[in-house]
Amino acid sequence: MIIGLPLFVVVLFVLTILFTLFLFYRVIKRSLQFNVSSKANLLLIVLSLWIIVQAILGLNFVFSSDTTVFPPKIAIMGYSQLFSQLCSYF
Repeated sequence: MIIGLPLFVVVLFVLTILFTLFLFYRVIKRSLQFNVSSKANLLLIVLSLWIIVQAILGLNFVFSSDTTVFPPKIAIMGYSQLFSQLCSYF
């Protein structure tokens, strides 16, 4: 978290994330294609877990680590998460 950041900014950010997640779920659920709308609950769970993992990493200062090394730790973690997410679909 950024030191000195007002509380209302943090609350507004969290509310924006939750509202976006809700809208995304609602759009997928109302899809006319059954194979898309039937996976709305699974997608909500996966996206919620993804947001939780990102929050934990952010609060543990993973994203503000030493970027002078090559490759930066954030790039390694980002690509490994992306790769594992893509593998889960197949």
